[in-house]
Amino acid sequence: MKILVKIAWRNIWRNPRRTWVLISSIAVGVIGYLGTSGFSRGFLDQMVDATIELQGGHIMIAANGYHQNPNIRLFLPAPEPIVEVLEQERALHYAPLVALQGMVSSSEKAAGVMINGVDPRREPHVTIVPRAVVRGRYLRPGENSEVVIGEELARRLNVDLGEKIVLMTADLSRNISSGAYRVVGVFRTTSPSFDKTSVFLNLEAAQELAGYGHGVTAFVVRLNDPDEVDARTWELRQKVKDPKLEILSWKDRNYLLVLAQRLYDFSLVIVIVILFVAIAFSISNSFLMVIYERIYEIGIMMANGVLPKKVRRMLYIEALFINLIGMATGSLVAAALLLYFGHHGLDLSDFAQGLGAFGVGSKVYPSIAAADIIVGLVTINLIVLVSVLYPAFKASRFEVVDAIRFV
Repeated sequence: MKILVKIAWRNIWRNPRRTWVLISSIAVGVIGYLGTSGFSRGFLDQMVDATIELQGGHIMIAANGYHQNPNIRLFLPAPEPIVEVLEQERALHYAPLVALQGMVSSSEKAAGVMINGVDPRREPHVTIVPRAVVRGRYLRPGENSEVVIGEELARRLNVDLGEKIVLMTADLSRNISSGAYRVVGVFRTTSPSFDKTSVFLNLEAAQELAGYGHGVTAFVVRLNDPDEVDARTWELRQKVKDPKLEILSWKDRNYLLVLAQRLYDFSLVIVIVILFVAIAFSISNSFLMVIYERIYEIGIMMANGVLPKKVRRMLYIEALFINLIGMATGSLVAAALLLYFGHHGLDLSDFAQGLGAFGVGSKVYPSIAAADIIVGLVTINLIVLVSVLYPAFKASRFEVVDAIRFV
C-alpha cells in the first residue's frame, strides 16, 4: 500500500499543469459552494432574527385566534396566572404587550400605525427596539405621555424630538380613544416597513387607550437558547393548559419563513450538483487522458504481477490526493473570505429597500453551519471519486500484451 501511495503521489506531479488545473477546479467549486451556502444562510438567519426581534419573540402567548385575527377584543383580561408560570421558568425573558391598530397624526400629516404598549423595564430583553434608538432616548417607566417612533414614520409625519403627536384607536366599547404624546426617541431597525408603522409607548398608557384595565394583548417570550424553541413551546403548553390561550413559536407564526429554510436546504443540493457534476466530467476526462498516456506503464506493472484492483486503487489514490489538495485550498480561501465578510459584511446598499422588505439590513453577514460544511465536503468527495470509477475500471481492463505493445 505504501508503494502505491508513493507512486500515486509522484504520478500526479508528472504533469503539474494538468494537476493544478484539476486542483483549481475543485478549489473553485469548494469556494463557490461555501460562499453560496454561507451568504444564503446568513441572509436567512437575518430574516429569522428580524422576525424574532420585531414580531413577537421566540414564543408568543395570546388569546386563542389572535394570530389569525388580531382583534382588540382578543386579549388577556387576567394575565396573572401566565405571569406566575413565566416567573418560574428559567433561561427565558418575557414582556407583556398591548398591540392596537390605530392612527397617528402630527400637525401636518396622519398615518395608520401599530400602537405597541410595552414595559420599558422588560422590553430591552425581548426586542431590539430599545437598542435601536438613534436619536433621543427610550421610554422611561411611569412616563405615560412619552412615545418612541420609527425613523421612517418621523420622516413621514415630519416630526422631531420634543414635538407632540396624537394617537387614536377604537377601544373595547367601540368608542374612539385618543391621547397626545411627546416624541422622546426615534429608532431605526433593519425593516423600513416596521419603522414606518410602529409606535411604542408605556404599557399603562396603551391599556388606558384600549380600555383593557390590567389586561394585555399578549406575552412575548425570548429564549436564551434559540435551539430550544420547540421544546420550550411544548413545555409552556403543558403548564398553561387553557383552551382560551394559544402558545405559538415563531415557526408556528411564520410558516413561509420555515418553508424558506426548507427550500434553502434543497437549494444546497442543487448547488452541489451544478458545481460538481461539471467538475466530475472534467476530472473523468483528465483521468482518461492520463491512463491512455500511461498504457505502456500500466501494462508493465500488470506483467510484473500487479493485480487490476491495485491499478484501480492507485488511480483512486491519485484522485484522492488531487481532491484533498483542492478541498484544502478552496476551504482556506473560502474561510478567509467568510471571515472577512463575517466581520465587515457584504454591502448591498443599492438593494437596501428590497432587502428591508425581508427585515434584512443593507449589509449581509455570512453564516455557515457545521452540517453544511460536512454534507458539502462529503458530497464533493463522493462525486470526485465516482468520476474516477470509469477511468480506473478502463485501466484495469487492459490486456497486458496489448498494453506493452502500445506505442
